[in-house]
Amino acid sequence: MRKWSGYLNTQKYSECQLVTAINAWYHLTGRSIAQDTEEYEALVDRCCARHGAALGMQKIHQQFGLRILAEHESLWEFRKGSRTLPLPIEACLWHKRTGFHSVLIVDQCLKTDCLRITNFRQVTSGEGWMFSEDLYQYEHRAPAMAKYRLFGVK
Repeated sequence: MRKWSGYLNTQKYSECQLVTAINAWYHLTGRSIAQDTEEYEALVDRCCARHGAALGMQKIHQQFGLRILAEHESLWEFRKGSRTLPLPIEACLWHKRTGFHSVLIVDQCLKTDCLRITNFRQVTSGEGWMFSEDLYQYEHRAPAMAKYRLFGVK
């Protein structure tokens, strides 16, 4: 379990997918990149996220050694008969303030059925928690598009 303060929970431009990738890398390896560095700015440019959607995320995933282990349209497909989710899971959501938005699920509390989600402070608590039953409100209905992706490292 990583420290909540180590995750990025804001974005400077429109680079939510980059924030998700850095958070996944932090979750899996304990390493991160601060947003006030030249290295971060270079990553923003590398994935083309300074002025719009990040179109070059494959390059970023390769650089961090991230790979997608599974993709599903439903978060609950990851459970496979278990109550616990494998983590971290990227969620592609829709919010009225951000439009399509990438976030990362990094923890869950089975007792309260809550999920801890990075970079989604419009609807989560100050520490990133929200009830899992409320997540459906932010799922988009785009056909033939994976809404949830499980990350691993190479």
